[in-house]
Amino acid sequence: MTYTKPHPPIIRACLSLESTKAMARIKRPILIGAQDNQSIAERISLFRNPGVFVKHLGK
Repeated sequence: MTYTKPHPPIIRACLSLESTKAMARIKRPILIGAQDNQSIAERISLFRNPGVFVKHLGK
C-alpha cells in the first residue's frame, strides 16, 4: 500500500467567491458546491486564467 507523505492532499469545499479566491491564491484544489453554470465558470476561471484573478482582486 502506498501513502502520500507527509499526508494526503487537502481539498476544501468552497461555496462563496471569497473562499474560492482564497484557495486560488494558494493554488489549493477545491470542491465547488452546486451553483448555476455562470458562477461555476467564474470560479474555474480564477484557477485557469491569472488575468481574471487579478481583475477580481481589483488590481
